Amino acid sequence: MYKFGVDVWLPLLRMIYSIISSEYSVIIIGSQVLYLTLKVSVDTKNIDLLIEDYNPVKIADKISDILKLEEIRYEVFRTRDGNLVTHIYIPVSRGVISLEIMSRTHLGKISFTPLAEEITSVNIEDVIYMTLTPEAYAFLQATRPGGYRDIDVERFKRIREKINWDRVIRLAESYGLLNQVVKFMREIGV
Repeated sequence: MYKFGVDVWLPLLRMIYSIISSEYSVIIIGSQVLYLTLKVSVDTKNIDLLIEDYNPVKIADKISDILKLEEIRYEVFRTRDGNLVTHIYIPVSRGVISLEIMSRTHLGKISFTPLAEEITSVNIEDVIYMTLTPEAYAFLQATRPGGYRDIDVERFKRIREKINWDRVIRLAESYGLLNQVVKFMREIGV
């Protein structure tokens, strides 16, 4: 599986985000949060976006136009809990990066929940991105269905001093998921 550095995914995100955010409310919810909010470089295989109400075909067409692609490959599915998920596969210099768009997190929609308070804006190279806070990202990774991943443990071990863990705990308490978060925090040495 390919992993791409900031030099690959950030220019791509910049192009895509600028156009899509002119029509939709787009929140960055994946590992890119760490770079955008803390300037911590992350390698990734995909770019994760949250758009609560979107048209997948329209977005795929926009991305195809933005990137001047002859053809675009994407897949759309809906999970049992109603999450609309779209993967758009974008060719880059040494492989394919996936743009993953979801209509909700594994905990449901963000609107009108404690996670709505964890959306922040950052300006990078004159593009204003709406992104989760690193604390919200830590909370979501700690509570992933099936448990957190080794890569998340490693990422947060490197930056544990930069995270406000009291804030993560407050989020966990508001969702009734404190045990999962405490287990994650122990694993990373907090």
